[in-house]
Amino acid sequence: MSTAKPRAKTVRCLDIGLKCLFQARGESAAGLLEQMRRHLREAHDGMTVVPTTERLIKRAIKDDRWGRFAP
Repeated sequence: MSTAKPRAKTVRCLDIGLKCLFQARGESAAGLLEQMRRHLREAHDGMTVVPTTERLIKRAIKDDRWGRFAP
């Protein structure tokens, strides 16, 4: 049984070409996608995530080399 903590994943608005410093962090791509949907809707004038934007977000997701989640 592994005791390694899950590695955090991150995605930023900058990573998808927006001039915004927002960064979503989470354990799963699905969770990050939902955070980005909410942020884009609330902070970027009701922007919706169309399939093209969803692909950009998924490609931009990175493992955070330093961040790990607490138990």
